[in-house]
Amino acid sequence: MSDGQKSKGFFAFLSGRKMNSSSDPGRKARIKQKRKKFAWLARFFQRRPPKNQLVDQGVLPDESLPASKNKFFGVPLNDVYADSDRLLDNVPVPVYYCAITIEKFLDLEGIFRVSGTFSEMNRLTEEFEQGRIPDLEQVENKHSVSGLLEKYFRELPQPVTTWAMYEDFMHAADESFDEQGRVEYLKEVVNKLPEANQSLLSYFLGLMKRISKHSEVNKMGEKNLGVVFGSIILGPENLLLSLGDKKKLQNQSVVVGLLITHCPELFPDALGYLASEDYGGLFFRPSCVCSLFFSFSFSFFAPAHVLVCWLVVLRVCMPVYSVCVYLPRLYVMRPGAALPIVHPNWWRYQSSV
Repeated sequence: MSDGQKSKGFFAFLSGRKMNSSSDPGRKARIKQKRKKFAWLARFFQRRPPKNQLVDQGVLPDESLPASKNKFFGVPLNDVYADSDRLLDNVPVPVYYCAITIEKFLDLEGIFRVSGTFSEMNRLTEEFEQGRIPDLEQVENKHSVSGLLEKYFRELPQPVTTWAMYEDFMHAADESFDEQGRVEYLKEVVNKLPEANQSLLSYFLGLMKRISKHSEVNKMGEKNLGVVFGSIILGPENLLLSLGDKKKLQNQSVVVGLLITHCPELFPDALGYLASEDYGGLFFRPSCVCSLFFSFSFSFFAPAHVLVCWLVVLRVCMPVYSVCVYLPRLYVMRPGAALPIVHPNWWRYQSSV
């Protein structure tokens, strides 16, 4: 093709006039090749689900619902705690419902490590923001519940440990501390947090500690949970992944792992009656008392006498134990109750007593 033909074709293209196919015999073949190359893109747009289906799946927001300001996700803790209607058990409503649901599948392998379904988490988020309580036990992917809890902490305007306390928490990873000194230091740092932050942090760490007790099955011990939540709980700095920044990421994981490991000492009420297992409280559990009773009885009395004594224990002692232990816990749940010794989450720990 001569230069004149090229310029003619170029100006014809600019002017919007169609070129004569006889002047460029290969044009049709090139167009056909381009159409073939992008045919997959056309098929992709043709297969795209309709908008109402995407809304139902949580991929797109529901425009028919009234626009409302976020109540939980991405909202400062002070604003959430200023409204008692947004709290349950002194933590934000989504955190509460996610936690009690997660505790029903603590043996789920890879919990918090495996990602949830993005569209499902968006749908659950929208339901909480609209003031509805979704049925988290009926989700298609159980990891979406743990992902939703992780999302809540990730979207906080500032981490639960606050930006101001970042360096204080990071100092706990200093190798100069011995184990007891590190715990004492963490106690001092945690006590400096605002009350709302302390409440949420203790609730979160208590849940993580209970998850770590099932690490043989779910593969998520304190260290692995620290890796997942290191930058979420302490907050990521503007890291460029240099050698120094990688060290900071490691230290964040170490600090959060330490918070989970020493949760019973930092927040004695966070674990309820599970916390007492590490301090000899296990001795007073009914199963242990009964075992000691049988061992002692068979050593000094005939089997018939032991059987009679056992019936007495079943018919008298156990009901008395139930009245003395569970009734005060029930009472503390009622409004206006004032029994600070008993943990308000007693009903969660009945299975462990």
